[in-house]
Amino acid sequence: MTFGSVYACELTEEFVELRKEAYQEIRSAFNACQESVRAYHYWDAYAACVEAKGDALKGSKCAHAFQQREPLSEVAFQHCEVLRPNEEQAEEYVATLMAEREVARCEGEREP
Repeated sequence: MTFGSVYACELTEEFVELRKEAYQEIRSAFNACQESVRAYHYWDAYAACVEAKGDALKGSKCAHAFQQREPLSEVAFQHCEVLRPNEEQAEEYVATLMAEREVARCEGEREP
């Protein structure tokens, strides 16, 4: 058992890149869900504006409609929360990738 801090080392470039990639990948579904909620509400507001004007050609004047609506509530994003990875899941995924790719966390450390 090591009693020193695991963070008291110089991280390898490979580990830094792997960790960045892992966090982006593990959060991709959550981020995509949030973006789709924003896109839905934008196009909903845009379509309502076009409908109110009665002419789709006037839609170019409706791009501002989303900004004029109330800010999205947390409820609008609630279904995305099940996709949000927690810190433990993220660290487990990083560890899995480290083992698969034989990447060391610290300089001078042997690959797992």
